[in-house]
Amino acid sequence: YNLRAAMYHKKAENHVKKAIEAAPGNVENYSLLCEATNGVVWDWNIVNHHSLIEYYYELIRKHPTTTIIYIWLIENLIADMRLDEAEKMLSNLESIDKSIHIYRFKGNIALKRGDIDNAEAIYSEMINVFSDSWQALSYFADFYANLGQYNKALELYKKAASLQASPRLIDNYLCIAHISEIEQNN
Repeated sequence: YNLRAAMYHKKAENHVKKAIEAAPGNVENYSLLCEATNGVVWDWNIVNHHSLIEYYYELIRKHPTTTIIYIWLIENLIADMRLDEAEKMLSNLESIDKSIHIYRFKGNIALKRGDIDNAEAIYSEMINVFSDSWQALSYFADFYANLGQYNKALELYKKAASLQASPRLIDNYLCIAHISEIEQNN
């Protein structure tokens, strides 16, 4: 069903782009393009993850030691700037799991709080602790990419790709390509 939905979104994107070309002043078409492409919407009531967060909380009540649930819950809490809740859930996660995600979430929470220096220090510590992890390098690269520091991000994405065992995922290479396109447009 998700694949079918993605195909319908792509079809909708193609049609609405034609509609925009035909009537570039029609505001509704831009909303439709945004919906089809998962574009940016400022309306908090539309973009918050309240119902998904509640679902994850309910899952944790049923499965309190399943780490993946915490990971998805914390991701959504951070995205919605529910940082105090995210820290509480991170503490719960840390009591059952000592993985790379602890550092990543601590860094992301610091970043969302506007403490870029602390976030960078947390990410630096992460790559020291997990020095052989391509994921640690990718997460640190994501940090820099989100700050628009593309040169630092590129360096880390390339290192991450070189550490990854074969067959490699393409994520690092896609990030390198996206940054190259962004830099070419500047």
